[in-house]
Amino acid sequence: MRAVAALMACFMLSVSPAFGQQIVKIEKVRSGAVAVEDTAPASERPRFTRIKDTWAWDFHMGMGASWGDYNGDGLPDLFVSGYYRHPDLLYRNKGDGTFAKAETEAGVDAGRAAGFGCGWADYDNDGDQDLYVVNVNEEPDFLWQNDGEGHFRNVAAEAGMGQKGNHYGAAWADFDGDAHLDLFLVGGAQNALFQNRGNGTFLDIAAGAGIVESSVQGYGVAWGDYDGDKDLDIYVTRGGQDFLYRNNGNGTFKNVAADVGMAENVNGQGAAWGDYDNDGDLDLYVANYGDAQDFLYRNNGDGTFAQVAEKSGMRDSLRGRGVAWGDYDNDGDLDLVVANDASQPLTLYRNNGDGTFANVAKQEGLEGGWCIGAGWADYDNDGDLDLFIGTQVTHVDLFYRNEDTGANGWIKVNPLTRGAARGRAQVVECPHCGTKFNPATREIVKSDAGDGAPYRLAIGAWVEIDLDGGADFRKGPGRYVAALVGAGDGLGNSAIPVHLGVGKAKQVDVRVTYPTGRVVTAAKAPVHQTVTVKDQ
Repeated sequence: MRAVAALMACFMLSVSPAFGQQIVKIEKVRSGAVAVEDTAPASERPRFTRIKDTWAWDFHMGMGASWGDYNGDGLPDLFVSGYYRHPDLLYRNKGDGTFAKAETEAGVDAGRAAGFGCGWADYDNDGDQDLYVVNVNEEPDFLWQNDGEGHFRNVAAEAGMGQKGNHYGAAWADFDGDAHLDLFLVGGAQNALFQNRGNGTFLDIAAGAGIVESSVQGYGVAWGDYDGDKDLDIYVTRGGQDFLYRNNGNGTFKNVAADVGMAENVNGQGAAWGDYDNDGDLDLYVANYGDAQDFLYRNNGDGTFAQVAEKSGMRDSLRGRGVAWGDYDNDGDLDLVVANDASQPLTLYRNNGDGTFANVAKQEGLEGGWCIGAGWADYDNDGDLDLFIGTQVTHVDLFYRNEDTGANGWIKVNPLTRGAARGRAQVVECPHCGTKFNPATREIVKSDAGDGAPYRLAIGAWVEIDLDGGADFRKGPGRYVAALVGAGDGLGNSAIPVHLGVGKAKQVDVRVTYPTGRVVTAAKAPVHQTVTVKDQ
């Protein structure tokens, strides 16, 4: 028996509200973990073991999969959307290595619709995770509002999201910098951009924001600041040429895909941003359905991209669906899992650290077949990323526990932001006259909307760690690692806190750049800990 961890400590670092880098307080928090049985020498066994316990995954056609801590106990729970009249499922993490089905007790068992994409987010800034579920086949979507005690109510209609549609993917982000999370829906002839009005309701502003209509079906959506201008842009996959909507910073977007080197015309599905080459900017992987090769777009650092899948060793031409970045071997660079549909196997691209990848799915113990959604999470708190895959046709979702030997270290970063309280907008102070105003509407306000608002996860924040020390964040393999908070592909998302492998480093410097532009640095954070960073 190898005791992975008996107890796990994590550091909570509170920071000053200014744009500075001062750490005010450090305190330890304790949480449980699990022991794992070794059945073979580490050098001979696959890294992943499929969990088939009776408490685990039922006869089910799972599509989207999203990890989130809905009951605030510090453990990642899992929501899986059901398709073709299969039920939506909510798995509550019990903290002992097992899960309990909780959709009925939580109130998210609203019949058998036609679920697809899903995503957790604290849209009302009350300090707990709410959930959006996309339903296709003209079924109305669900917006599940969390009451703070682990129970939910569907408020889609009263929030202005009760329309019937045929969307496939959903992704949350604060695109306008007002401290309220907005939602993008992709699919059908018209995508939707729901702007959060801060009072519990949303308004679809897609047409006025430059999100164009299309006769081609869309599937995946991913938010990320690809050009480094401190606002979030949108990549949308379609059954044709994909769109890259650059955020103009004034509430509008422009499709620049052809201008930046993303002009291929194929059948895009899932897409995910990640800095695979550790050079400090976001690259993009796009899964294509059919015979077309998937795309790996390397960010050139000047606002353009190069398609480097072939030269990087990503040569598979399968029926790709969901994609997710994650450092499963904790060696300090991002690896990638691709969920392939039909009878195609899973793809697990291990990052070689030199700009190339190797598909190691078979040797690491991953199977496949009719896979759709994918998401990483350290569900058992043993310091490595485990993997969930939603499947169709086979009716058995796949869950893999990572049996990592612990040769490499890790750190988790939990960036929190004090969102504007419900009904109140974020406030910016004019540097010239001191007048306070709402940056989204330019309306003058009389008080700071952040006062008294609870902290929430800073979806869209950019987390960097310096492995060398000195807090200079020099880029490159072995020196620097970065990840996007809440990055997903429209079908779902991996767990937060952000999990980053650190290789052999014993302590690291952490820097978080928030969607508002605020930057906070925590120096000399010990590894094998969870670091919580606050922006105020």
